[in-house]
Amino acid sequence: MLLPVIQLVCSKVIRRFRTIEMARRIGNWSCSEVRAVIRFLRAKNESASAIHSQIMEVYGEEVMSRQHAMKGCHSFQSGRQDVENRNVAGSGRPNS
Repeated sequence: MLLPVIQLVCSKVIRRFRTIEMARRIGNWSCSEVRAVIRFLRAKNESASAIHSQIMEVYGEEVMSRQHAMKGCHSFQSGRQDVENRNVAGSGRPNS
């Protein structure tokens, strides 16, 4: 008697998973684009962990580490406004 109920529930779950669309991967991205996404999601009060998960889902695993996402969230929370690369004068590091 329990088996038909389990089969019914399982079939509904399977149908539901088949209708969920996965995010389309974006393979060609720039650092400023990803920073803009962080800025947008941070403005919507998303946590750094949630932002990292969403970025990984869309841009792939290699785009950034969890620590990088946290650092980006912190910099926008601390008042950063621009999403372009910062050119710190005298740092000796080239703009990439």
